[in-house]
Amino acid sequence: MAASTAELNIRRESLLSAASNVVLVVVHLSTLGLLTRALNPSGLGAYFYVLSAALIAIIPSRELSNIMRKRASESDSDTGEFFGLAQAGTLFYLLGFAGALALAAPVIVTYTPLSHATVVAFGVYTAVLTQSAMSTRLYDAVGSPGASMIVQSVRETVFLGGVAGLVWQGVATPQSVLFTAAGIHLLTALVIYLVVGVVPRVPSRDSLTSGFEFGKWSFPNGVASYLWEQAPPLLMGVLLGGAAVALYETAKRVTMVGAYLATCINDPLLVKASAIGSADEEVMHYVELALDYTPSVAIPVVFLMAPVTTELLTVIAGPEYATGGLVLVGVAAIHVLSGMMTPISAAIRGVDEPQYVFYVTVATLLVGAPAVALAAAGGGLASVVLVLVAMELGGVVFSEIAAYHAFDRFVVPNTLHLQFGAAAVAGAFVWAASNTFDVANASTLGFVLAVGAAVHYGLFALTSEHFRNGSIRTVRDVARFLGSATSVRSGDV
Repeated sequence: MAASTAELNIRRESLLSAASNVVLVVVHLSTLGLLTRALNPSGLGAYFYVLSAALIAIIPSRELSNIMRKRASESDSDTGEFFGLAQAGTLFYLLGFAGALALAAPVIVTYTPLSHATVVAFGVYTAVLTQSAMSTRLYDAVGSPGASMIVQSVRETVFLGGVAGLVWQGVATPQSVLFTAAGIHLLTALVIYLVVGVVPRVPSRDSLTSGFEFGKWSFPNGVASYLWEQAPPLLMGVLLGGAAVALYETAKRVTMVGAYLATCINDPLLVKASAIGSADEEVMHYVELALDYTPSVAIPVVFLMAPVTTELLTVIAGPEYATGGLVLVGVAAIHVLSGMMTPISAAIRGVDEPQYVFYVTVATLLVGAPAVALAAAGGGLASVVLVLVAMELGGVVFSEIAAYHAFDRFVVPNTLHLQFGAAAVAGAFVWAASNTFDVANASTLGFVLAVGAAVHYGLFALTSEHFRNGSIRTVRDVARFLGSATSVRSGDV
């Protein structure tokens, strides 16, 4: 498998992922708009609560899948054996999960925003999500992270159609939306398994040993990482109620465009680092390149959205969410900081040093979770978001320290100061325009934000030769890709 992963073109795979994520941005915002209008804040909060709880519940299966992806992307690996290891472990885990959920259901209903029916939907959705997560990681492992993102964008588009159908029929509830999502995720996973064509096999002793060697750090790191990522909405649901979860998760999705580029680069970088790191080649160049690009969307998002938070939330989610401006800006800032950590942690895990990521994540979890709980109890949602920003900032600092231990030097971005400067100018333009025009109108708001984005990237291109050259190469890659695709279609005709 390493032959394909070592030759993996990060720019091409990231470009495919980015193109898919353009679709995902539109689809996710459209889905959010439907859900915020079809479900009341409490119902929407229950739905988002299940999504967060499910991401925690599938941690064991997802980490087995991560072991599979890491080892299957290495030199002379046996993908079938690692696939079999992940599937067998998932089966045993789900048997235990089903029994535990049945016993815990009364307690869950008492202390969370979930009803008995929603708990059942949670169980079904979680079971299916294990296969969805595993299938995408299998696709990554065989050297197709870009194609994996395309499949995910198609899946989410189909889900949007399903939600629209539920709303049109007047039967949209947290449970019906979750069952619809489960069916689509299961179908997509089966299609990926069929396309990849890898047959799970009983793992050999060597495969088990190899998996354990990586998993002894990767597994606990995944537990700590996902607990920290999903702790805020879960704690908010218990301490502040479903409406607070709805506002927080709505803000996350409105600003999610800022996190997509980090997502696009993360998987190709991990697979590339795994392949060339196992061959004792230098990976630091790819990490530094990624760090210049991962926050390049998140940074302007903060500045462009800050002057028009009320209008933006009203247009996308409805007037019930219009007061969440501070939450929106805070969550957008979190995406900037997270985008700075993502490539570092991906590369560290790729070169088989996950213990350093584990130390950072555990420290963040141990400090952050109590801080979030105290902020929720004492200051409400806005205080929680401020605490999260502070914790992410600390995470950036400690990730750099982890990088120093893994690579013997810090990862130094070259263009962040230029990006912040260009974004500040673009934000000033949006502020001036919002005081001149009626941006409560969706078309006017969209036009102002589009011009603001053009101002940002125009200034950035003028001031950064690195970005300018990278953009030219990207345009050439797009033209080459479209040209080859057109040639294939012409040949078929």
